[in-house]
Amino acid sequence: MIPAWVIIVIVVFGLMLLMFKTMSQVYIISLIRDHFFYAFVIVILAFMAISFTRLYSIYDMNLSSYEGVASALKVYMFWLKGVVANFADITGYAIKQDWINSTAGVK
Repeated sequence: MIPAWVIIVIVVFGLMLLMFKTMSQVYIISLIRDHFFYAFVIVILAFMAISFTRLYSIYDMNLSSYEGVASALKVYMFWLKGVVANFADITGYAIKQDWINSTAGVK
């Protein structure tokens, strides 16, 4: 079975490809520039909804009581902290790489 995120990526890529084939690139760039904030907010909200749904199914959260909601938010915040920490580690690792091989010409 294909994961849902793969299907979403394929559909979004297909829509973008169709949009770039049928419209002027200048119009697309101006549209993205004018509505970047709204697109960013939609992407963030979709990420939060999908990730919370995934955590809800993994940890079997009880959202019918105040304690359950507090526990669910605690689990989500710890998970989100881990995502940010992993992103920072990956970024730090990428920055430390020698992307320009400065020792290639030295013999």
